[in-house]
Amino acid sequence: MRKTLTSLFSLLIITALWSKPGDTVRVNTHNKVVIQTNPAVGNTKYYGWGVFPKADVKYQKVYAELTFKCAPGLRCGEWDYLNYIYLCNRRGAFKDSLGWEIMRFITPYGNNYNQTWNHTWVFDITDFAHLLHDSVQIMYQHTGYEANHDRGWEISLNFNLVEGTPWRDVKNITRFYTRSVGYGNDSLFDARVPEDTFTLGQETDLMRFKILQTGHGMDRPQNCAEFCPKRRYIKLDGAVADESYVWRDDCREIPVFPQGGTWLYDRAGWCPGAEVREYNLDVAATPGSTHRMDLDMESYKTDNGGANYMLSTYLVEYGKPNYNLDVVVEDIISPNEELRYKRVNPACGSPKIIIRNRGGASVQSVDFLYGMAGLQQKHYRWNGSLKPGQWDTLELPADFVRNNSAGIFKVTVAWINNRPDENPSNNTA
Repeated sequence: MRKTLTSLFSLLIITALWSKPGDTVRVNTHNKVVIQTNPAVGNTKYYGWGVFPKADVKYQKVYAELTFKCAPGLRCGEWDYLNYIYLCNRRGAFKDSLGWEIMRFITPYGNNYNQTWNHTWVFDITDFAHLLHDSVQIMYQHTGYEANHDRGWEISLNFNLVEGTPWRDVKNITRFYTRSVGYGNDSLFDARVPEDTFTLGQETDLMRFKILQTGHGMDRPQNCAEFCPKRRYIKLDGAVADESYVWRDDCREIPVFPQGGTWLYDRAGWCPGAEVREYNLDVAATPGSTHRMDLDMESYKTDNGGANYMLSTYLVEYGKPNYNLDVVVEDIISPNEELRYKRVNPACGSPKIIIRNRGGASVQSVDFLYGMAGLQQKHYRWNGSLKPGQWDTLELPADFVRNNSAGIFKVTVAWINNRPDENPSNNTA
């Protein structure tokens, strides 16, 4: 039974087609809240409470959706400002104050928009799902120094909680740190981002290092940290476990276009008018083991300062997989009416979907049934290799049965490795 009627955008259409479990609860914490800057201090905070399901309810997925509009009677905000969403106080089975950043967002250059403009962004925050029970206070922080007498945004923030068994149970989550770190002096960076020592729980089978990191400031000689791609190193027990660039190279392709300003230029982990993507590193774990984790950046010396990274880092501890064979249809990229995919839609060619292996076994083949709902379904077998936790984007053959009127496109995982999926609640989109 549907607990709360969901809005009809594609990610929630997926949940609406799922059988039990798979019911979606929708919780609102900020409804048409007008946010504006405070030039005197550079940030404003907007608090809201949400009533979530009881602590004994499990979620297989949690999505947050953030909607922006121009504030009534005002112009849209003009500049690309950092916005943070924090999980603050909890009441009910848990009575605590966390103050954890769970999402980050950058406002668009909105000076050319009018009262008809709006956009919705979607965040996957499933790793924080076990914290969202009973009464939870969410704080939305808007930063910036622009004038606030004639401009602002109207925001709404909703949480969509898909009930059911997750791919793995989160046994514990620990925040390492949330802070601004200057970049351009190696010793000062190391002092602000020290090595952490931690001991895993007795049920931990997989550990995830979760990082929210964006670079800001324009210094000499390389315009760091906003406009310089630099390498980040994640070290585990003194050895480099992962190396990647803090960089986003698709700013000109985001769905919020056109904008004013320099929105076309790629940046250090962010784009104007886009959600900040988490960086997750998964590492197999031995229960009860003790480790050292350190985050370092490529050595860099600045001439005049001003470069910094905004960092939030977490350790997520998972138990063993709850299913051996479980492939999820994460999303349909095309055909899709959702605004975030408007760059590639409408589409009349090969459907494009995202799948993820949420089981404990590697996947070598997936059989799909797909086509227009109510018409004959096309069969397609994908062959490849998906390790546990990995995802892939697939194009399905375009020769399925169509009609000339509007309809619903549907895709279902039928078989995995020539065997039934053990969790059918997430097979259909």
